[in-house]
Order: sequence, then C-alpha cells, then structure tokens
Amino acid sequence: MRNEDKERLNRQSQKKYFFHRLRNGCRAVWKNTVHKIILIFFYPAAILIWYLFKSNLSLEDIPLISPVFIVLVDLMLPALLIGGTFVILILFGIPYGFSKTSNEFQRIGMTNSAGEVPILLTRTQDKKHSNVEILEFDSVGIPLTEWEKERGYIEVALNVNIVKIIEGRNKRRVLLHVVPADS
Repeated sequence: MRNEDKERLNRQSQKKYFFHRLRNGCRAVWKNTVHKIILIFFYPAAILIWYLFKSNLSLEDIPLISPVFIVLVDLMLPALLIGGTFVILILFGIPYGFSKTSNEFQRIGMTNSAGEVPILLTRTQDKKHSNVEILEFDSVGIPLTEWEKERGYIEVALNVNIVKIIEGRNKRRVLLHVVPADS
C-alpha cells in the first residue's frame, strides 16, 4: 500500500473517531451528573473570562483600534462557548487509557495494512461481574481470529488477563472482557 493511501485512510479514520468521541461525550453528559455540572459551570466561567478580558482591554478608549476589531472581540464569546462545548464533549468522549492502549498495540505490532492500530471506543464495567471490565475496540479490519492468536501479546501489552474475546455489535467491533493482571 502506498503512503498516500495510508495517509488517506488514517485521515478518514481520524474523522470517524472524532465524531464517535463527540457522540460518546454527549452520551456521557446525558448519563453522568458530574459531567452535566462541569458543562453547566463552564458557561459562567467562560462568560466571566470573556468579560474580564474585554473590560481589561478597554478597546473603546483606544483611538487607533478599528471598529471591525471591536466587533471581532464581541464575537469571541459565542465562539468561546461553542468551541469550548465541543472540546469538553470530545474530552468526555475519550475513554480512559485511549492513548496508552493505542501505543501498546503499536508496540506489539497489532496493526492493519495501513498501519492503524485498534481504537479503544468504550470502557465499561460488566454488569454481572464487578471485577470484569469490557473494552470495546474498533478492530480496523483485524479479524477476531487474529485477536485470539495475539491474546498473549495483548494481555502483556495492556497488563490484563483476558477473560474472553467476542465480536461486538458487528464484525468491526471486538469486545475484550478483562480483569487487571495484578488481581
């Protein structure tokens, strides 16, 4: 596969995961009271910061400032609120250990032909067994048989004991039921 093709596939994947994180962040805010409170407190904090910034500048007193610049400063508040909301939702949508998991899969060479590693989508507790955690991955085209074959490497890389590996809601999703290795 050519480098241009790999880069194109990586860009497509990044776009897909961006929207997936945004959707997960919205779900997290919907389900979690703490996330709701954080998002609610963000708005007054952003308005206060904008107000302090604008009042400290005193743009109306400076004769050489363009009226267009003053309008742009006034438009910073809506941009700050909208942009900040997106950033917070995306941060809420990233599962704990996302980066570490990706790095560990890269280290053990579990990649597809484009060099993409499986992406950690969600991390939840098993409802039946409180000590079991379910890690849901987008397999990026790596078949379930390959996950089974690499089971030992995955356990060492993620420092977990795998209870079972099953398909998720479709063939692109893989669910790892794991317990911590030190338990």
